[in-house]
Amino acid sequence: MSLNDLTFPVLGRSYLAWAGSGLKSNQQMAVRFQRHAIDIVDAPPGVTRFKERLGEANGDFEIWGRPIACPLSGIVLEAIDGVRDHEKMGPKHCYSYSAMGNAYVIQVAANRFMVFAHLKRHSLRFKAGDKVERGEILGAVGNSGQSTEPHLHFHIQNHPFPGKGSGVRFGFSNMTVNGTAIHKGYEPQRGDWVCSSYCSRNNSHES
Repeated sequence: MSLNDLTFPVLGRSYLAWAGSGLKSNQQMAVRFQRHAIDIVDAPPGVTRFKERLGEANGDFEIWGRPIACPLSGIVLEAIDGVRDHEKMGPKHCYSYSAMGNAYVIQVAANRFMVFAHLKRHSLRFKAGDKVERGEILGAVGNSGQSTEPHLHFHIQNHPFPGKGSGVRFGFSNMTVNGTAIHKGYEPQRGDWVCSSYCSRNNSHES
């Protein structure tokens, strides 16, 4: 098991709105348990740079409902489903009972836990206690919880409870990043357009 050799979670072409190890490129570095987190979005055809408010409804966003693949095999500790997706885009808002929205916590090793947030309501395919294999579809990209628009929040931390512990570094393998192939050890950076070889094999979801 290597945290530097993950499968990218979102199928199809994606854009990294927040990523990296500096505060300027990744506002989540200021939050200990979210350090090194990434926010994965997309943009309509013909738009080469992500901007907020590209649409007024969830269906206006290319990434809405897109399948999410498991980056690494593990055991599901938490699976939250049933949180309504926001219908309006704009300033952050959340339902008080789940800032993460529909979400997973999946243990992949001792003191290593993957966190997925803001999934689409009723899209989760696994429950707590299930074993999930690398590459299996977990659910779909949504707009639930503390979210401004459809996207996936992903990070790895050293504590089983979201909001505790510290975020840890990770990398992806077999990626195309801004048109260049990277076989292993890609560390996400804000502003990158990315696609994994896994999503290329599932080209019905490729932009």
